[in-house]
Amino acid sequence: MIILAVVYDLYFYQIWPFNKNVANMEYLEEKYCQSDDLQDQAICDCVLKRVKKDMNNRFTNSELEEIKGDRMKSAYALQKSLEEVKESAKYCLEEKGQTEAWRKFTTELATLDNKLLGTVGNLVNKGADLLNDEWESRKQEKSLIDAKY
Repeated sequence: MIILAVVYDLYFYQIWPFNKNVANMEYLEEKYCQSDDLQDQAICDCVLKRVKKDMNNRFTNSELEEIKGDRMKSAYALQKSLEEVKESAKYCLEEKGQTEAWRKFTTELATLDNKLLGTVGNLVNKGADLLNDEWESRKQEKSLIDAKY
């Protein structure tokens, strides 16, 4: 119970390892769009700009702000938009001669996602009863995002 409380405090107060929303578009744009690396620039131009446009077309500004403030919603909405733009993004990367950039980007995202899932998994194992209400709420939020696709 003490471990759960400590991890919850780290999450709630956004202290390491929860200090950055790695699925947030601002974080991703900072990471890839402000880089001098050609592959990162291709990821910015071909993937992130398409994802951002897709999300802007599906959600209102207030919905985007709400998603931005919630790491789980951000990750889920990002995943859904990536699925929507995958083919056009891969084609764009191919045109730029950066076909490996898709794998780099998705591998980096998967690594971050697996770390998050591992952390969440540990929380669930140690406090499943306490997280049940949160899970039900997340399922509703997921359904609201799914309805946009």
